[in-house]
Amino acid sequence: MEKEIFLGIFTLISGLFGCFTNWSVVFFSSSVPTLRSSFGILSAHGAFTTAIYCTIAVVWITPMMLL
Repeated sequence: MEKEIFLGIFTLISGLFGCFTNWSVVFFSSSVPTLRSSFGILSAHGAFTTAIYCTIAVVWITPMMLL
């Protein structure tokens, strides 16, 4: 039981960190002029996809691990 709680807490912490950083990249990439190139657009789309995954992990998977 302790192993599952540890993994759930680790998933929660890493998921929240991932959500914060990836959503920050998505929202701030349009305000940085150097990221308006094709590389910046690809980076923003990659961050958006990863942010969706992290949000699903925090909202759906982590509660199942902790309960």
